[in-house]
Amino acid sequence: MSPLESPRAPPALQWESPSRGFSEEADYLCRVLHCLERNTARDVQLRSALSLLAHDASCQDWDGHGASAVDLSAIRHAERVVASLPWNVPTPAVTADPDGEVSLDWDAGHDAVFGVSIRADGRLAWAGRLGKERVTGIGFLKPGIPAVVVEWATRVGDLLIASIAE
Repeated sequence: MSPLESPRAPPALQWESPSRGFSEEADYLCRVLHCLERNTARDVQLRSALSLLAHDASCQDWDGHGASAVDLSAIRHAERVVASLPWNVPTPAVTADPDGEVSLDWDAGHDAVFGVSIRADGRLAWAGRLGKERVTGIGFLKPGIPAVVVEWATRVGDLLIASIAE
């Protein structure tokens, strides 16, 4: 499995800001466009969900059943995973696991699910089901995310979007 860094937006939407504009107005527009690029709806939703998760699961026994605290490194790695996915993959459900890992899950309903569990050291464990197809695996975030994670999050994400549109 080869690691893969996916583009955040299609080429027509990517903005390469110059280091400096030729006027005060151009500098302002470059800053605004840079801010917009970093604040897509998915990114804002994800940061909000992870911030809430960091608050709610940051101490031992956060669930009342002996759960381990979620490490901030796992939260940062989860941000990297979602940022590496294609721009059209919907925001996953974000949860804390009792072992202190962060889970990202896409559930499109009947036989179409995919999830990634992220450890503080950057280890990823994933599992998915799409009809009769199944996938499981373990990998690391160095230098990017495994291609299979991108593929399955995209496939199940497409089905999730289609089910919402119906």
